[in-house]
Amino acid sequence: EFIELYNSSDNAVDISNWRLADSNLIFNSTDNTGNITGDAANPAYIFPNNTTLQPGEYAVIWIGNNTSDHQAADAAFQDWLGNAAKLNNAGEDIWLYDDELKIVDYIAYGSNNAINTPPSAGLNLWDDTYQGDLDGAATGQSISLTPNGEDGNTSACWEHTLSNDADGRCPEFLETRDTDTVSVRQTSVGVYNNILPNVILVKRITAIKPKDTNQWIELPESGSPFIDGIDGGSSENNVNSERAADDNDPNWPNPDVYLRGLINSGQVMPGDELEYTVYFLSNGSNNAKNLRICDRVPGETTFISDSFNATAGFPSSDVGIAMFQSTTPLASGGPAEPNIFLTNIPDSDRGRYYGPNTSVPSGCNVTFNQNGVVVVEVGDVPNADSPGNPPNSYGFIRFRALVN
Repeated sequence: EFIELYNSSDNAVDISNWRLADSNLIFNSTDNTGNITGDAANPAYIFPNNTTLQPGEYAVIWIGNNTSDHQAADAAFQDWLGNAAKLNNAGEDIWLYDDELKIVDYIAYGSNNAINTPPSAGLNLWDDTYQGDLDGAATGQSISLTPNGEDGNTSACWEHTLSNDADGRCPEFLETRDTDTVSVRQTSVGVYNNILPNVILVKRITAIKPKDTNQWIELPESGSPFIDGIDGGSSENNVNSERAADDNDPNWPNPDVYLRGLINSGQVMPGDELEYTVYFLSNGSNNAKNLRICDRVPGETTFISDSFNATAGFPSSDVGIAMFQSTTPLASGGPAEPNIFLTNIPDSDRGRYYGPNTSVPSGCNVTFNQNGVVVVEVGDVPNADSPGNPPNSYGFIRFRALVN
């Protein structure tokens, strides 16, 4: 048995003399000799002096002895209480107090007399809606919080490790994982709880319309349409080494035709129009949930609000954003074309354009919106397990801008 703490903040946290217990120490509601220390007079484990967790670090308290099976190699701090099992399978509560005996955190699972007087509801420390579903873990199976390190104040986001029970009830659900080297256990003790998603983005200039014509020219005009980040050499269209692997990921579909476009389109003039495409691929070990893509409109250009009105069939609307994503495999003979068209305004579709100097969603990480931002709520994107599979593991968003 073990209890794990994680510092999810951006600052170091000194937990010296903090108390960890399966008892309400404030109301002296304890498990007597059944508590984690096995000592009725001293029911709490007290962290030693000079115990500090840096951001992202773990502390693990093992109920049992210091043996080869009771190790969390990646934890910054570990200690062993040397007791037999103390956490009740049918129900238990875990309390964390600071050095002034103020409640820092609380969790409970199941329901039996081992659960002590809970914290005051006014403290908003625990929503017990799904608490009763958290008992009955299999032997060796832990209870994990998902996503890792998020606010654990609701039972909706806790689950038996690997069970996926929290899927559908926890808004930011990610699958929990088993990293334990002991075969009879299902835990991720002292490491990140989740199977991680990942999304890579590749941005290209895919077309240009010179000011003295009314015709869009797809880029590049000759040669392979695929700009290879590794093989580009000294070309103006070579990506730097940090991003070179992105357009060479093995799970892109038909990259020599799908990832069309240039990084450097050559000389442009005021009045020219440029088409920007941001390709995305979910290449992590888990589905990317609630994917949002935010792309700044490049400097010295102005977003064109009606670029796709005619194509979308809405000539009087502001349809300035296009998207491609499909559950049908991409044809091998040519590039994908947009199949979803989005307006720029705050309506029921998934796209929106935020003009210069307006506020954008906080998740976009745009400190100052100087020239406009295109935002598309892509939604859930499954992770690719082979080139182009599943078909909706990849796609793109597209917009156009006028050169000032």
